[in-house]
Amino acid sequence: MTSRRDLLTIAATASIAVGAGLWVRRQLAPPPPPAPLPHGTRLEPPRPLPAMDLVDERGAPAGPDFFRGRWSLVFFGFTRCPEFCPVTLQALREARERIADLPPDLQPDVVLVTVDPEADDPAQLAAYLSGFGAGFHGLTGTPEALAGLYAALGVTARRMDMPDGSYMYDHGTAVYVVDPAGQWVALLPAPHAPSLVAQAFRSLVAPG
Repeated sequence: MTSRRDLLTIAATASIAVGAGLWVRRQLAPPPPPAPLPHGTRLEPPRPLPAMDLVDERGAPAGPDFFRGRWSLVFFGFTRCPEFCPVTLQALREARERIADLPPDLQPDVVLVTVDPEADDPAQLAAYLSGFGAGFHGLTGTPEALAGLYAALGVTARRMDMPDGSYMYDHGTAVYVVDPAGQWVALLPAPHAPSLVAQAFRSLVAPG
């Protein structure tokens, strides 16, 4: 005949076994997917950027570690762009102002990667970006060196020669979010309303 003490021991053992089983199940279960962004697309998993051999707006080498240690909002355009590029950069400036309350290590820089390396040398980039304030940087280089970054992010740019002898570039309009590990983590499509960009960035860096 089973005593009351034995029954209590059996019940306690069973309870411990059930609890252990639940704990193991929780440990083995895959983590829940991150919440979708309110604007744009989160990349799962993030994609590492290729090694680069470019220069920044100061003429300093911009190699594989250029994006490491900070968040970046990356846009591909050119300084002679008559409308879309300056409008986008201004929107990113206003988006940065909306997230100025975030800790300094979560404040993103804005990086303009030229699609017109023939005209956009470091001096031209520096002069152009100075109008947007601190935290704006540019990247340029040879067409061959830029091609690897274009390919990794799926960027397209096509030169169009105008009848008057000038030219334009038809290029992508997305903003690419790069994390401090140098990984592409999100894609933000146009239109780039400052409120939407700020909201999406907050969701990436401070989801709580």
